[in-house]
Amino acid sequence: MYKKTIDKLALYTSTQFKNGSDVVVCLRTEEYVETEVPILLENLTENDKHVWQNKTNDYLKSEKILKGNLHNLYTVIVSLCNVEVKNQIRALEGYREFDKNLDSMTSLKEI
Repeated sequence: MYKKTIDKLALYTSTQFKNGSDVVVCLRTEEYVETEVPILLENLTENDKHVWQNKTNDYLKSEKILKGNLHNLYTVIVSLCNVEVKNQIRALEGYREFDKNLDSMTSLKEI
C-alpha cells in the first residue's frame, strides 16, 4: 500500500509541481536529495565563467523550488490521511518539529 501511495504521489508531483521530477527522486529514495552543485574549475575562459554562473543560478533556483515543493507535498500528504492516521501522527514525539518545518520526508517515514 505504501509503495502504491508513493507511486501516486510521484505521478502527482511530476505533473503538478514545477521541477516535479526532483520531488520524485526524493520520494523514491525516501530522503531529501539535493541537486548536483556546479563545480568551478580552474583556468576558465571568460565564457566558461559565465556558463558556470548561469549553472549556479539554475542550481540555486532548483533548490529553492525543490524545498517549496517538498513543503507543498507535506500538505498534500497530511490532507490524504484519515482522522485516525492524523491523530497517530500528532501523537508522535517529533511531530511538532516536522510539522513546523513541513517536512514531507519525515512525515512519510513516520506514516
